[in-house]
Amino acid sequence: MSTVQLLSINPVKTSSAAAPDCFALGFKVQTPSGLEEQAFTLSYRTTRFMCPCAHCVDEHSGQRTLKLDQVPQDIRATGVQRIGRYAVSISFSDGHKTGIYSDETLYELSQTEGSTQNLA
Repeated sequence: MSTVQLLSINPVKTSSAAAPDCFALGFKVQTPSGLEEQAFTLSYRTTRFMCPCAHCVDEHSGQRTLKLDQVPQDIRATGVQRIGRYAVSISFSDGHKTGIYSDETLYELSQTEGSTQNLA
């Protein structure tokens, strides 16, 4: 097993106009003290902006070619498909659907750009 495993990714409609709609993500993480479950929320806009595909990141330089102002404020996820045991493909309302997000990529993004959630 990888040190990070995505357990769930679900769309969440927030009730606050100030908070964007987002994903609720659950991970199983190998820590020095053992396996631990962690949960985060991550906005659709951030997830779309951080797409790792060749349309959004230059394959040779690794520099992001997509600019944040090119991602609509009201972007929505229109589909999520599991790719094997290691990644998901996410489709967005702007028609973009070529990004494959590894479990590790989503976990790292959740830690830096997301919000921690309590697991009930």
